[in-house]
Amino acid sequence: MHRQEVIISSLELVLSYADRFYSRQFLTGKSKYNTLLTKFDKYLDDLIHTDAIPEQGVPNVGAIAAKFNLTLKYFSDLIRQHTSTFRIS
Repeated sequence: MHRQEVIISSLELVLSYADRFYSRQFLTGKSKYNTLLTKFDKYLDDLIHTDAIPEQGVPNVGAIAAKFNLTLKYFSDLIRQHTSTFRIS
């Protein structure tokens, strides 16, 4: 039983470090993410000011994330971190 507790404790520590690293990258890469968010904003403006929406429909979040070569979860976290109010489920 002691061995199992040690393994669980070690896994919790590794996961904690991974979570901290994942969260920290949004803080240290602000200029990189500002560029991405600027491109995202331009993409939304282009959608609104062209005939893309009537022709193709409104893109879902997954399609937008794919356009920027990001996973849905990563894109959601990025938007959430930089807007603090927008939440994608």
